[in-house]
Amino acid sequence: MPQAISAHPFYFDSSSFNKFIIPIDPKFYNTLFKDGSFRAKTLFDDTEHSLNEIEGNTISKAYLCRSKRISMKVGDLLFFYGSKKIKSIEPVGILDSITYTKDVNEIKTLVRRKTVYSDIDLERMAQGKKDVTVLVFRLINYMEKPIQFQTIKTLESYSNKFQTITTLTEKDYNHLKQNNYFDERFIIN
Repeated sequence: MPQAISAHPFYFDSSSFNKFIIPIDPKFYNTLFKDGSFRAKTLFDDTEHSLNEIEGNTISKAYLCRSKRISMKVGDLLFFYGSKKIKSIEPVGILDSITYTKDVNEIKTLVRRKTVYSDIDLERMAQGKKDVTVLVFRLINYMEKPIQFQTIKTLESYSNKFQTITTLTEKDYNHLKQNNYFDERFIIN
C-alpha cells in the first residue's frame, strides 16, 4: 500500500503529489459528505433511512464522471468544489485508485457502498460512448475554513471555472496553505 494511503488520516502534500479540484453537484455533495458544513440538516437525519445512507458514513468513497485525467495517480490530493449554490471547497480526500471502464459489473464492484449512484444510474453511465472514470478516494477531513467563492475566483487554477476535474497549481495550493485553509495537524512534512 502506498505510503500516502497507509498514513490515513494524515497526508503528504509535497509537490510530488498532484492536487485536483473535483466539482460536485450539491445534491450529490449532501449525500456523499454528510459531515460537511454546507449540508443542511433535515427532518429525516435521525430516521432509520438516514442510517442506511452508507456512502455518507464511510471514509472510502467513490466519485464517477466522464472526465479523463491521465495525470492522476494514487496519493494525489482531491479537493471537492460544491458547485451551483454552494460555490465553495471544503472536503479533502486522497486518491486510492482510478479506473477507466465501461464494464458496469466492474463499476458496481468498485463503488459498492461508496457512491451516491443507484445501480440503474451506474448502468446508464456505462452505456455511454466514453469510459466512466471511477475515482475511489478516502475522505481525510474538511478544510479548517471552507474556501469561499470570493477566494476561489482569485485562483489561477480557476480559469475553467471548475466545470471539470481541474489541476490545482502548486502556487495556488501554497497560497491557500499560507492563508490557513488546511488543518496542518493532518499534513506530514
